[in-house]
Amino acid sequence: MEQYRWMVEIAVGLVTSVAGWMVGRRQRNNAFLGELQGSIDALAAKNAEQMNEILNLREEVVNLRYENLEQSKEITALRDENARLNTQIAALREDNRKLSTQVTALTEQLSGVRTITKSK
Repeated sequence: MEQYRWMVEIAVGLVTSVAGWMVGRRQRNNAFLGELQGSIDALAAKNAEQMNEILNLREEVVNLRYENLEQSKEITALRDENARLNTQIAALREDNRKLSTQVTALTEQLSGVRTITKSK
């Protein structure tokens, strides 16, 4: 029996080593999976945050495009009004030129007339 005792001790040591290695391997795998899950959770949270930011930015872009369209309409209306006012100004300048010519002619006609005033 003594001769088998050293074989049993070696076998027990070998079985214990293999079992320890397997348990340790499983624990390392579980730790690795836990770290991976933590990374996945962090990435999912960051992804959700970025998706919210993208949605907010899209909404802002839509609002800015609407404002841009409204301002373009206002600019077009102002340009139309400006063109109309420029036409009116040109007509008024023409009227002013004609009236100025008439005033000059009347002034020349009156230059030879004496002013008569009554004295008391």
